[in-house]
Amino acid sequence: MTTVDTSRARGHEPPKRRRAREAFSPYAFLAPTVAVLAIGFLVPAVEVVRRSFFEGSIVEDGDFVGLQTYSELLTSGSFWRTVTITLVFALGTVLGGLAVGLSVALLLNRTFRGRAVVRMLLIVPWALPIVPAVLVWRWALDAQFGIVNQLLRLVGLTAENIAWLNDPAWALTVVIVIQVWRTFPFAAIFLLAGLQNIPRERYEAAALDGAGWWQQLRHITLPGLRTVTAVLALLMTVWALGADITVIFLATRGGPAGATTVLSLDAYMQAFERYDFGQAAALGTIVLLLSTIPAWLYLRSRKVKDV
Repeated sequence: MTTVDTSRARGHEPPKRRRAREAFSPYAFLAPTVAVLAIGFLVPAVEVVRRSFFEGSIVEDGDFVGLQTYSELLTSGSFWRTVTITLVFALGTVLGGLAVGLSVALLLNRTFRGRAVVRMLLIVPWALPIVPAVLVWRWALDAQFGIVNQLLRLVGLTAENIAWLNDPAWALTVVIVIQVWRTFPFAAIFLLAGLQNIPRERYEAAALDGAGWWQQLRHITLPGLRTVTAVLALLMTVWALGADITVIFLATRGGPAGATTVLSLDAYMQAFERYDFGQAAALGTIVLLLSTIPAWLYLRSRKVKDV
């Protein structure tokens, strides 16, 4: 029987063909992922943009209206109010999630008794099913029977019950707090991983030079977390702008009086409550465009940094 020396055969492979094969290999591995993204994201996104130019139902396009739907939206005062609420919600949840996540990550990066238990409990808000979690929040914030009002009256901070979810002055702040509670564990895990990648020698050298905690945070910790924080902020912004409306839907359904109606929730309500699929598609397209802005800014900053 004749055997073939495969290593020798590969050694005689023409350099040009070998370079072509090595150059093509990464694309072959990426092809399945790209195909899944195209089917699961790009195709629906293109369909939403296309449907925004028509006035019809969910099963048929109806009449072609061009940019009329966009013109009506852009000249509507309620639309710009919804945009403002969306941006406030996104900014509040991203900054709040990053701030709480960083604080927890800094705590867990230290050695103390019970740290393993605290790390385990950290994941609870993220792991809990969203529906029962928001229902518990609604019970706790109930104007008459909620534990939050009872505790505030007990310590003397208020004499009257506060309608947290039914008062336009409080509702948006409350849903931001609930969303921060949900997302900060994800931020903390990301930031903790970033903290553990910062060499300890930098802190030791800074301590020898007399740098205190604040100086170390400013000049070592935060610069060391810059890349992780940028990626994290990008993900959280995209979620806040369009991907995650569950908290608002379950807590307030956009009320009271539209005080917590964000663009993605408005698109959902236009489609499945008012059956205006043209306007829903236009709102979805606007949400899609807004969601690409953080990604564009991140890629631009990386390009400038590389230069």
